[in-house]
Amino acid sequence: MINETKLIEAMQEGIVLLTYMCLVTNVEKQREVTIAKKFTNNFELPRIIVDNKVICYDVEFRKWHDIKIDTIIKWKKLT
Repeated sequence: MINETKLIEAMQEGIVLLTYMCLVTNVEKQREVTIAKKFTNNFELPRIIVDNKVICYDVEFRKWHDIKIDTIIKWKKLT
């Protein structure tokens, strides 16, 4: 089980490499994600966790994702 608070803090500070299981394909995926305003055009979410999902910005594809918290395997702070 991951520590949601530490994950959110890391994403607020910079980019995080998130490893999770895709619910559609059941394949492990890795994405570089953040919620730091400097990477999201100064857009700030009113809520980060909604319905047991973490809302985060995919740095490479420049789009928002919602990832179910219980599918997150691990994460690592990159920046």
